Amino acid sequence: ETEKKACNVYEVEIPEKFNSVFEKYNEIQRSQGLNLKRYVNKDATAYVFKINNYEYEGEVFATLFIRNGRVIAGDVCSSEGKGFVHGFRKQS
Repeated sequence: ETEKKACNVYEVEIPEKFNSVFEKYNEIQRSQGLNLKRYVNKDATAYVFKINNYEYEGEVFATLFIRNGRVIAGDVCSSEGKGFVHGFRKQS
């Protein structure tokens, strides 16, 4: 369950060359059937929503990267405490 309104919206360009952080992030995307390498040098809009019912001590956010009305990437994350990032489905 997320807030209805995004708490942050920003534009991104998918880089031509992926550094180690982008490679790791794209591994998450590929595990959920998406692939950022299909969008090299393309722009997307990121929408960040606060998740209200995630079982975790701290704030958790869902980020969706949208291009031409389609989700091209996304994650669920928190930078508080130990922090984590994973795809749309919670790791078991």
